[in-house]
Amino acid sequence: CKVAQYEMGFKKPNQISAVAGELLDLTREEEDIVVAPDANLSKKKKRNSEMDEREHIDEANRKRTLLDEKMEIAEEPVKKLSKRARKKLNREIRANERKPEADASLWVYNLSSRTTNMSLSQFFQEHFNFRNAKVERVFDRRHPHTKILMGFVQFWTKDDAERAFETMQGAQLDGHSIELTKQKMKKDPAEKRILIVKRIPLKRSFSDIDYLITSFGGFKRLHMARNDDGSHRR
Repeated sequence: CKVAQYEMGFKKPNQISAVAGELLDLTREEEDIVVAPDANLSKKKKRNSEMDEREHIDEANRKRTLLDEKMEIAEEPVKKLSKRARKKLNREIRANERKPEADASLWVYNLSSRTTNMSLSQFFQEHFNFRNAKVERVFDRRHPHTKILMGFVQFWTKDDAERAFETMQGAQLDGHSIELTKQKMKKDPAEKRILIVKRIPLKRSFSDIDYLITSFGGFKRLHMARNDDGSHRR
């Protein structure tokens, strides 16, 4: 319901009385047009304004709290490990890592051209627990000018490698009968305990060399010579 107010301009006074009489008759016939104003309207507006004010205050308090927390975090000093501390931490991590046993690796020959690292891993994963499996393309010893696919599987224990060698010999993988060969470490004399590796690619890092040597057995220490500018000597 609405209450309408009109302001009209008349030239003669008798017109005002005539129009007023017609409007009075209209309001009597249709009582729904003229209704008393809503008494709760002002209360609703006041309540809504109070709620908006409380929400505004809560939002301001929340932003102030977040700002205080950020300032506290920024004030805390950031502790950076020194170079010596980082090296010590890396040595501790490598010492705590599980390392495979010696003579726990197998070479896989006669692979199909469709064989990938994923398929080779899934083939051995169904029966054994191993560290890693990969496929590489290498030169054939019988035919030096041709390359063949050869797989390398490293197990955690020597017993798993022995069982895989006995049970998986001649198994079918991607339509090819695979051939397994044990990888045995050659025992060097006691006086020869240092291995010098040269011509290391520039893209290889310290961790890559560590991972490569660990696959053949444990070692006591790994050292890379450095140049005058601090970079590793290749």
